[in-house]
Amino acid sequence: MTKLLAGAVAAAALTMGLAAGQAAASAGCQGQHVTGSQGHKGVSVSCAHGGFFVAMVHCKRRDNGTTYAHYGPRTPDGGWSTAWCAAGADVLGWGANHA
Repeated sequence: MTKLLAGAVAAAALTMGLAAGQAAASAGCQGQHVTGSQGHKGVSVSCAHGGFFVAMVHCKRRDNGTTYAHYGPRTPDGGWSTAWCAAGADVLGWGANHA
């Protein structure tokens, strides 16, 4: 699977999860919601495909409703990549992009 296709699959999974009102998991990945020391919200993701991946979290600001995506560090499969929302934002969904 090419990186572009993998990204499209992860984006589609994220969109479908949002429509269903649930966190979206990329195939072969698991995620855990986390809260940082200053109340930042995010998701830690681990995948098991072989290779590398990047966690992504879809966020929504509480003050104005703006939505955006943040990405975690490139991580070898079996490890954990964490993506954080900014302070004052909530997690809408998550996914992983194989890199």
